[in-house]
Amino acid sequence: MRSMKAARAILPSVVLFLGGCAVGPRYRVDEERESLRLVEIATTHLRAGKLDEARASFEVARELYPTAAATDGLGCVAFAEGDLDRAEELFAEAYEMDRTYDNPLANLALVYEARGMERRAEELYREAIAAEPSNARARNNYAAFLESRG
Repeated sequence: MRSMKAARAILPSVVLFLGGCAVGPRYRVDEERESLRLVEIATTHLRAGKLDEARASFEVARELYPTAAATDGLGCVAFAEGDLDRAEELFAEAYEMDRTYDNPLANLALVYEARGMERRAEELYREAIAAEPSNARARNNYAAFLESRG
C-alpha cells in the first residue's frame, strides 16, 4: 500500500522527465530524399535566373527536411535579389546548421565583398578554400576578388 502511494506520488515527475527527453522532430528518409531533389531543382531554377521558382523549391525543401543546402540556397536567392542582410543571415544560419557544408562561407565572402568589407571577404574566401580546396566556385570567386584588387 505504501509503495503504491509512493509510486503515485512520483508518477507526475517521471512523466515530466521522460517528456523532457523527447527527441526533436523525426524526418523520414523519403522526406530527406525529396528535400534533396527539390534543392537540385531549385538550384537549376536559380542558375536560370528564375528566382521565384528557386525560392519556392528551396522553401519547400527546407520545410520537408531542413538542410544547410536549402538554407544556403535561400541565401543565394536573397543575394541575387540584392537583399544582402537576408542573404548574410541565411548563409550564417546554413553554416551553423552544418559546419562541414562549406558553401555558405564562400557565399558570405561574396556578401562582404559586395559591402566593400574586403578584409573579411578575403578571410572567408581563404577559409572556404582551405576547408574545401576543390570548390571551384569559391576559387574562381576568390580569383576574381583578387583580380579586382589588382
